Amino acid sequence: MRPQWVHKGRGIHPRCLAPRGIMLSDATHQQEPEGEHLGADDGQPKVDNPRISALKALKLNLLTQTAELRKQLETTSKDIGSGKVWSGKTADAWHSELEGRRAHMKSLIDKVIPAVDAEIAKCPAKVSVAEAKMMRMDLQGY
Repeated sequence: MRPQWVHKGRGIHPRCLAPRGIMLSDATHQQEPEGEHLGADDGQPKVDNPRISALKALKLNLLTQTAELRKQLETTSKDIGSGKVWSGKTADAWHSELEGRRAHMKSLIDKVIPAVDAEIAKCPAKVSVAEAKMMRMDLQGY
């Protein structure tokens, strides 16, 4: 689990300085003063939020991948269900199970893009240079 970055007026610092995977309780951290948060207007120059760029790239990739996945699931189901590729009791049982899994996958796929859109909506469009630097480092795994 990575630490979340919180703006405290003097720049960005991790909420947690404990070893990776161990989060300190919120009670050990000071609460953020009202109005001081990511993207707050504190007089620093603002740049585009790199998290939004990363999320938009993810969304574009997901749109391509989900379209291909839907196509593959539908093709497989049609091929098995037609009886031309495989027939018999086992084929019918397999096709029935495949249809159930396909419907479940479709419902999950339909939730992915809105989830990314919701994350994009939460992000401020502009952040300070320091915030952007920390976000880029977090996105790169530092």
